[in-house]
Amino acid sequence: ASTVLYTFVADIHMSLMECYQSTGQPELALTYADSGVTLMESLLGNPGITPYLSSAYVMRCELHLVQGETELAEADLKKASELDPSSTVVPLTRVKIILGRYRLNDFHLFNSFAVYSLDEIEKLPSIDYEDLREDYSSEDLQLALKECNNVLEVEQSALGYFYRAHIKKILQDPSYLMDLRAAENLGQVLSYPLLGEDRG
Repeated sequence: ASTVLYTFVADIHMSLMECYQSTGQPELALTYADSGVTLMESLLGNPGITPYLSSAYVMRCELHLVQGETELAEADLKKASELDPSSTVVPLTRVKIILGRYRLNDFHLFNSFAVYSLDEIEKLPSIDYEDLREDYSSEDLQLALKECNNVLEVEQSALGYFYRAHIKKILQDPSYLMDLRAAENLGQVLSYPLLGEDRG
């Protein structure tokens, strides 16, 4: 009974983290993320808790990433991966870290679809892919591409296709358009002007 209760309370804390994050209160968001993770860590060893804790690490990782704390984000993601090696969320979050490494203040790709409405997104400046080609190393892009490919071999992931399209466009691979269409067909919200495309 205590395991169920603790898990329930931890879920509430992680939900509050998301609420405070979306309303622009990162300090409170981190407070609840930390407490949620701590509650779940105290239950480690109980049956069924591992995927919950792995998910909590990923959520806190995302929060650290948005705040530009890349090392803390990578540490949480490593813990999540160790707990749940078969997770497809972990490699996609790793892609987010790789792509965000040089563009920590660029919310275009990683956060705009969660924070803004589509109408608001359309008003943002489009992504400068020529600029991105100068920022990213070939090694990082190939690693991110590999992670996306690994996920897409296991499941049809809208985010997997979305991120892979972004990587391919940086690499000037014209097949990125097919990935964009696949992502959209799977439910990913796309702003074509934001992505530098004519189609609206």
